[in-house]
Amino acid sequence: MFNYLSVTTKSKAISLDELYIVTDVETNGPIPGEYGMISLGSVAVDLEGTIYGLFYVNLIPAEGSYEDPDTMAFWQKNPKAYAQSTYQPLDPRTAMIKYQAWLEELKVNHCQNLRLVADCSFDWMFVQYCLVRYLGTMPLGYNSINTKSLAWGLYPDKTYNKVWLDRWSSKKYRHNHIAICDAIGEAFEFVGLMRELRKLPAIIELTTPTIELQEAMLNIKKT
Repeated sequence: MFNYLSVTTKSKAISLDELYIVTDVETNGPIPGEYGMISLGSVAVDLEGTIYGLFYVNLIPAEGSYEDPDTMAFWQKNPKAYAQSTYQPLDPRTAMIKYQAWLEELKVNHCQNLRLVADCSFDWMFVQYCLVRYLGTMPLGYNSINTKSLAWGLYPDKTYNKVWLDRWSSKKYRHNHIAICDAIGEAFEFVGLMRELRKLPAIIELTTPTIELQEAMLNIKKT
């Protein structure tokens, strides 16, 4: 198990017009503030399916927050994922400082235009809350793409889950309720949807251009 991971490609030779920060979180309740974020995973990816950065951190839930009984019942059914998501958590301010530093490194090395990709009705609420509460800043602003809305726009006659199962499910990127693993799966899904929207050929898998990123992906797969 691991509690923190921050990797980016170090080369500044690759300059991009847009870089997408696909993000997933795990929590102990349905809303931020009253409940807490316990882990955060993000993947920086372009529309070729190339990964430029990986970030993961476990957090101590916000001071004064509670545990939601229904959410904790879910975790009781997923003990392995919960053990990983709560392993040696960092205090939330330190976690957000590290997250902001990761985002800034991506901006310096590759792209000033970072676009958030997440379930904006849930995941991004928690990240935004913690960034504002502990750092007083919003490094990604309101520049977000909601993957569910994108899928519904492309396939209005299907549910989001149906789109995923029919078109973008992959044994390589299974969702297991560990934030970084889910973020990688969601990155593959997002790239597939965007490439279909732009009438580009589908990709088979995500690619990692550096040994450091490849090693990080191998370690993540072991969880």
